[in-house]
Amino acid sequence: MEKSIKRKLSYIVINTLRRDIQGYDLEDKKSYQLK
Repeated sequence: MEKSIKRKLSYIVINTLRRDIQGYDLEDKKSYQLK
C-alpha cells in the first residue's frame, strides 16, 4: 500500500513540475516576442 501512495505522490510531483516548466517556456516566449 505504501508503494502505491509513493508512486501517486511522485506522479503528482512530476506532473506539477512539467506544468511549471511548460508555463515558464510560455512566459519566456511571450517576453521574447515583446522585446
